[in-house]
Amino acid sequence: MATKRDLPHLRKLLHEHSADELILTDTSLTPQQLSDLVSLSEEERITLKQIPNLYEVKATNVNVGMLAGIPLVEFRKTRLDGWGRIAKRIFDVTTSSLLLLLLSPLLLLVAFLIRLDSPGPVIYKNRRVGPHGIFSTYKFRSMYIQYSTGEEYGGKAAEAFENKLIKEKSARAGPIFKIKDDPRRTRVGQFLERTSLDELPQLFNVLLGTMSLIGPRPHMPKEVTNYEAAYKKHLAWHKTQNDTWGWFTWEYETGDRIGQYVTATFGHSWADFDTHAKMDEADNADYQATVGALVESLSGIIVAGLPNLSNPPAGATGPLPLATVYTFHLNFGHDREWANALNKITQALKKANWGGAFEWYVLVNGAEHPTYYLVLPRTNWAGFAPPPKPFPVVLEEAVGRTEAESVMRTLDKALHCERSELIRLRLDLSYTPPPPAR
Repeated sequence: MATKRDLPHLRKLLHEHSADELILTDTSLTPQQLSDLVSLSEEERITLKQIPNLYEVKATNVNVGMLAGIPLVEFRKTRLDGWGRIAKRIFDVTTSSLLLLLLSPLLLLVAFLIRLDSPGPVIYKNRRVGPHGIFSTYKFRSMYIQYSTGEEYGGKAAEAFENKLIKEKSARAGPIFKIKDDPRRTRVGQFLERTSLDELPQLFNVLLGTMSLIGPRPHMPKEVTNYEAAYKKHLAWHKTQNDTWGWFTWEYETGDRIGQYVTATFGHSWADFDTHAKMDEADNADYQATVGALVESLSGIIVAGLPNLSNPPAGATGPLPLATVYTFHLNFGHDREWANALNKITQALKKANWGGAFEWYVLVNGAEHPTYYLVLPRTNWAGFAPPPKPFPVVLEEAVGRTEAESVMRTLDKALHCERSELIRLRLDLSYTPPPPAR
């Protein structure tokens, strides 16, 4: 690669070979050339690795591995993977415990001053939205109790007064607000808010694991509502552009991602991404302008449907209202065994018409382990009722006990970990493209 003019040819090669990784063997690339390739790998969502100049290797957000005795450097998207996450939790617990011990005299003094200043509890529990759903953050109460929002405090009257102040005195434009010269503050509360001492009790949140010392600010439920309003505005943009791709959004109803969203578009070939490239650029720009300030994190994956292993809903013209999604992360080197076992299982299920519709997908790009997804789409909750015959019985009747046991052993050996989540279709947060012109 010499210049940016070579990037389109490289991009074409990546598409033609469905590449998962791009390995750089030329250690003399200029910083600008390397930067262009890093950008390319992020756009194509592939892993970028390099055979390094060993005198210039830096251990900043990289993984160092070996391939055929040659050292490789992998540029990671985040350090909070695997042991990084464990190390961060150890840091949070150790540091928050130490700070609570050292700051305990100050905490007691602030609590005493709050009790002297105004009636009401010392600690204010504020509802926030985190990765595991709604939780309470702990803060020193800095407002008069009748103006504190929450059912156990000022209730609906406090909520209405806050909404009035947001319209009249918010110092921030957009859905995330901050009220300037807030009249609800007590005398001590004004000092606490100005010095951020009101947030010291959040060290207990860190200790409990609902927050982290280093991380994004958790949002209020009303700010999540504002997110949905902003996202609907973004969907309206798709309509004005006559976007030919459909975008369907589901909300997690169970699992550790409850309250979060997943948006998907279906039925595309690799070439479609090229023809849709300009629309994607405009889409990203409008998304960032409309919704970007409300989003804590955003990630994407590409999956391929496996029609030969699936039994889609008969007569369905679009996604069904409910679905259970099973995610299976495999051990490396067991893809073929897993696929063969799935084929036998699928034939048995189709033969017995067991459990209604099911769809299999395989991850093309976006995770560390080989990954398969089993989706059980359902029209209503009754569709999740267990079938008359348990799955092991159906499999044994179809292939015999010996083969059934062999299939299950293969699955157990190949499987690294799994999880299941129930998702609910949000048509109000989805976009259906207009029918093609005849």
